[in-house]
Amino acid sequence: RPDLIPAVVLKELQKLCDAVEPVPDEIALQLLRDELQCNDLTILFDDLHLVASASLGQVYKATLKDTGENVAIKVQRNNMLQSF
Repeated sequence: RPDLIPAVVLKELQKLCDAVEPVPDEIALQLLRDELQCNDLTILFDDLHLVASASLGQVYKATLKDTGENVAIKVQRNNMLQSF
């Protein structure tokens, strides 16, 4: 929030967020399977793929099989609660 934090600090924080390596797909997608209680994500989604990674999690893009709607799926990093 630029109204609370000086611009120079925000710029440095953004560098930290941008430099985060993505969680391996096998870990992130297992978290998604567990959350959705679905062992085979291909039943629900077409073209599921990673589009962004950040400090708190990552975003996948996919198409819902039942409606054809394009969706973004946010997956929180598996160790986030332990980090705080």
